[in-house]
Amino acid sequence: MARKSKSNFFLSFLFLKEKQRDAISSVYAFLHAADDAVDLGGTAARDNLDIWRKELDLCYEGEPRTATGQNLKEAISSFQLSKEPFLRILAGIEMDLSCNRYETFEDLAAYCDLVAGAVGLVCIKIFGRDDEPGRDYALHLGRALQLTNILRDLGEDAGAGKIYLPQEDLGRFGVPEREI
Repeated sequence: MARKSKSNFFLSFLFLKEKQRDAISSVYAFLHAADDAVDLGGTAARDNLDIWRKELDLCYEGEPRTATGQNLKEAISSFQLSKEPFLRILAGIEMDLSCNRYETFEDLAAYCDLVAGAVGLVCIKIFGRDDEPGRDYALHLGRALQLTNILRDLGEDAGAGKIYLPQEDLGRFGVPEREI
């Protein structure tokens, strides 16, 4: 999936041992599917996201219904991945359905920590690191990568009615939304 989406992540996966590569690919596929679920918008998006939440539940307590879920369950089992970061990521993805502006940088940072920092917390377990400095690094790197994505996609997001740049900063620097 990472290769087909032309993601830079695919190249980094090649440096991992096979078991790690399989696990990280499974995590990527699950999160990509959940993120795609909200692209429809409206009620259908929430329903689709709920399907992936239920699939996650089945990864921890039951038998997943999809190949994506079955692969994720294997990764969860192999690397003792906690459910909490996945729930945080799904909560962040859901924010995209109802929040299209952030008043302060702190508000935006909280979103980034959900959709990207929590991904880092999942990944470091697969990479074999689970200590406080590693978790701090994962959270900070996740936030930095999400902010980079936001800057990269400013025009596209604005065209879709989403302005991720904090409103207080736009006001402080005199930048009207129409210029984005």
